[in-house]
Amino acid sequence: MLNYSTIIGAVALLLLSTATQPSAAEEPPLVINRATNQINFQLSPPIESLLGGENQHRLSQEKAESLLTDNHLERITEHIKDYPEKRLIRWADGRQEWTTEGEKALLIFKDGRRKFVDITDSWLASDLHSDAFTLDSDPQLLNPTFVTHHSSDLLHQSKSPVHSFPHKLKLGHQAVANFTRLIQPARMKERLTKFTDFRTRYYRSSTGKESQAWLLNEIRTLVSKSKSNVTVSEFPHKWGQNTIIARFEPNGEEAATRSSGTFIVGAHQDSTNLLPFLPAPGADDDGSGTTSILEAFDILLHHNWTPKAGQGALEFMWFSAEEGGLLGSQEVARAYRQANRPVDGMVQFDMTAFVKKGTTPTVGLVTDFVDPSLTQYLRLLIDEYLAIGWTNTKCGYACSDHASWININVPSAFAIESSFEDSNQKIHSTGDTIHQPEFSFDHMAEFSKLVLGLVLELKGL
Repeated sequence: MLNYSTIIGAVALLLLSTATQPSAAEEPPLVINRATNQINFQLSPPIESLLGGENQHRLSQEKAESLLTDNHLERITEHIKDYPEKRLIRWADGRQEWTTEGEKALLIFKDGRRKFVDITDSWLASDLHSDAFTLDSDPQLLNPTFVTHHSSDLLHQSKSPVHSFPHKLKLGHQAVANFTRLIQPARMKERLTKFTDFRTRYYRSSTGKESQAWLLNEIRTLVSKSKSNVTVSEFPHKWGQNTIIARFEPNGEEAATRSSGTFIVGAHQDSTNLLPFLPAPGADDDGSGTTSILEAFDILLHHNWTPKAGQGALEFMWFSAEEGGLLGSQEVARAYRQANRPVDGMVQFDMTAFVKKGTTPTVGLVTDFVDPSLTQYLRLLIDEYLAIGWTNTKCGYACSDHASWININVPSAFAIESSFEDSNQKIHSTGDTIHQPEFSFDHMAEFSKLVLGLVLELKGL
């Protein structure tokens, strides 16, 4: 049995100073010393700083064990070599560091809950990027392209007025009951079972592309049976797994002019394990949110629903590559901003299924890095339309795709399955399945109710 206490280092990294493979004369990036049970590696200085210094690099026994079995060490080395593209990532404290696409997987491996934003594409596409700064520049000299401001402080920096959400509801439980009563947890289970049958939905994997194609076909099939004024499109991404956008247009001239603001309901379709090549069923993260909003989408189509004139469009978005650092939602948000497409607000549904044993089912409403007015509006909706209550919680920087919209001054909110402390601890693992005893389709159904209440209150019956 290996003495894991002597295994030093959490990561095996290629040098960032070159994107080429090491020559035969160079020391390989990763060497296992079986005599001393040590992993020796070359550590790029930016990542050493980012991870907090040498004393922070020791793995837990469980993680060291997983890295040294089943050829995982060799496979992660191959993964790093296969993806040498430099990436600029940003942390909550404002630090910006160069890494590579392959090395990003190791950041997730070290701490599956630690969040960062991959801002490379946003920086390259923005006016903050110039010929004076290149992929070899000191990352701390680069102007930030993803903010770290807290809550509404960011929104108030915009030159545009902050959107204000109603303080009272217009419809009420009875008016919306014809929609919410059609929610079927059994149907949700059937869909999520199929969605989690893909080995992984990792955004760079072949099955990640296949799972997106399955979801797209499911959405288009539903639309084909409805008279709703809906268009379904793919927002293409270079990694192959595309974001899916289903847009409900108001009837009449407004549909052509798009003069009124759009409201967005979102979830992310991709999944990941702590190592990207491992199975990642992602039932809760975020198969549950994907399915919860899909159920509401289905019911709107069943009623041949269309936004009322003057209320603006509604878009459902199933984002790609959230786990890669909000890559998909950043690209979509940036495209909307560049096209001057007005967006009145966005709510993200990421993890909607888990009810920790011994706790009361609740909707976790994230209160940091969100719009307070929209979050308060969600409280009103929960009180009126759901059978459960709400709990304020904090999730931290770049916690899900709503952050990409907050970043472009769109009021955004985030609903999660519980308080962050009571949420599912088996995400990013093979244990994130529908078979956990605390996995609840009835709980997922409550979030479908929230989507329906939100949509009908804002866009009309």
